[in-house]
Amino acid sequence: MSTIPYLYDVVKYKLGELSILSTDSYGVVQECYGILQSKLTRPVLLELIWNYWLEEGMLVQTTNAMSWRFQNRRGPQDRDPLALVEIDPLRGLNNLLWGWVQDEEHRLTIPRRAYEYDHEYGLKLIGKAVPAVRGADSRSRFLEGFHTLLMLCSVFYKEDDDTTVVADGFPVLNALRDVHLVLTQGSHNQYGDLPWTARQEFLMQQWILARPEMREFLPRRIMVDYPEPWMDSVETMKFLQGWTDTSILRDLAIFGEKILLSVRFGKWTDEIHPENAANWARYWRPEVQGYMYAYRAATGVDLAAMTVTGQVRSTPRYRPCSSSSGSRSRSKPVAHGNRYGLLPARSGGHWRTDRSGERCPVVHRSGCGPTARGSEGRPAAWNQGPGPDRGTGP
Repeated sequence: MSTIPYLYDVVKYKLGELSILSTDSYGVVQECYGILQSKLTRPVLLELIWNYWLEEGMLVQTTNAMSWRFQNRRGPQDRDPLALVEIDPLRGLNNLLWGWVQDEEHRLTIPRRAYEYDHEYGLKLIGKAVPAVRGADSRSRFLEGFHTLLMLCSVFYKEDDDTTVVADGFPVLNALRDVHLVLTQGSHNQYGDLPWTARQEFLMQQWILARPEMREFLPRRIMVDYPEPWMDSVETMKFLQGWTDTSILRDLAIFGEKILLSVRFGKWTDEIHPENAANWARYWRPEVQGYMYAYRAATGVDLAAMTVTGQVRSTPRYRPCSSSSGSRSRSKPVAHGNRYGLLPARSGGHWRTDRSGERCPVVHRSGCGPTARGSEGRPAAWNQGPGPDRGTGP
């Protein structure tokens, strides 16, 4: 039976005494206890991080705001931005929203998704609709390990582009092994069924928001070329509600899912050849660099400037600026940026000239590091706002 090497090893060494059941075996009492063949040969190639980033990007909140207005429920503001949303019964959107509202009891709730985000990735949603997550099993080390992997990939790419250097893939291999172990620890209980159900519900929301009728109630900028039609509706809703000006996190969702799938189902635990990790890094280079750029655009945190502990690395060593009298001050230890909050200035150049004519790096205290943005690196503005920006409706 053909399957991926990772699942083959799991069945061979841990479940070798069990028989593999086909669909013809269902209902046979003596063969009810076994391995489902469909789960082994056709694993669920979905990652819940796709849903997490889209939920942080206000997809669910936009749909919920429209559902509330469809039910004639006022939002928290004095003047409801959606007061003129009057959907006539002559077109299909009216019936679609009616069915969406009526089926609410059968959909996943926000707490269900929040607990699974914590179980698989250690990521937490923050908002009025999200209860305090007290998970029994949380992947608290995932974010540090994943960001370390991305940082080591960035170092590898720089070395690999240098034709005078043979890039070492061993650090990437170790990081792949660490992230693989963390991911597989969360591959239990609701894993498989919940990501599949959540993907179905999110795709339905995207399809509803992409309907042509939405242009009448959520005006959009015609000249902006979004890669998917539903993104216009989400951007307009964020502007009307005053939620956030952060762009939709679609690239984080797509690139993050591809990277994590390749790590989760890869056979990394007993891999000892760094060449395989190097080939992995080269093959997934567009996705890795695309994820790092999208993460920096959304949070302001440059993952390429992270240390193995997940903190911002220090600026390069430099000589202190000379005093005004021209005498050179004694050399001092270089402070780590993550310890004292020293980061290169964002505005203008990164260097200045002192009175003696020497060029010195410009540093300033910044609040954009990971410690200032929480464990997920999200902007503080995302932790505020009314109910609909966390998926409960206005």
